[in-house]
Parts: sequence; structure tokens; C-alpha cells
Amino acid sequence: MYSGALVAEQQGRLRLAHDPDRGAPVLQQALEVFTRLGATADVARCRQALRDAGRRSPDPRGRQSYGSELSPREEQVAALLATGASNQAIARVLGLSPRTAEHHVAHTLKKLGVRRGEVGEVREEHRDGA
Repeated sequence: MYSGALVAEQQGRLRLAHDPDRGAPVLQQALEVFTRLGATADVARCRQALRDAGRRSPDPRGRQSYGSELSPREEQVAALLATGASNQAIARVLGLSPRTAEHHVAHTLKKLGVRRGEVGEVREEHRDGA
């Protein structure tokens, strides 16, 4: 998915230089994929290319909401919780402050509806499709 978006970005940039009406939609598609993937540097690069060509891309309003689903960061936290990692260990592994790790742990546990020691069981059930 990411490599395909990189190819689309390059195609969009090439087309944008010669035919903006054909290049902008291709670049916009790459931008949308990068946005879904959370590739912020790639998003910024595509937005800048569109602006340079006189095209505007819609700016998202705030952060993406995952609702009751785990965010990518919460998935990482859940995987570490399943191994019995402490908040301090999670903070170290993910390069976060201990307080930020605490917030992620709390949100992850709340979304999963479990206590700390039950995360491994829930993740196993989720993988099995139960």
C-alpha cells in the first residue's frame, strides 16, 4: 500500500508538471493513502506539491478518530501489555514519556474492556476471529 502510494505520488508529480488536471487527482489519491497510513511527512510533501501547482487539498479537521477500535499506537501498547510489560517499559520501548505511556495504557484497556492481565487473552481471541 505504501509503496503503491509512493509510485502514485511520483506519477502525479510528473503529470502535474505537464497536465495539472490529470496530475492533481493522482497526487490526491496518494495523499489519501498516506493520510490513512499516518505517513505525515509524505502527506506534507504531497500537500506542498499540490499547493505549488495552485491546487488545494482539503486539510483534515483534527486527528483521525478510531472510535472503539484501537489506534496503531494502542495496538503497539496492547502487544506490549500482553507480554506483561510495565508502563515504564512501554514508555522506553515506544520512546514515550511515562505519563504518555500511562494515557495510552488507560485508553487501550478501556477500549478492550479488560484489566491489565487479561490483554493477552483478548488479543488471542481477536486474532482467532472470535
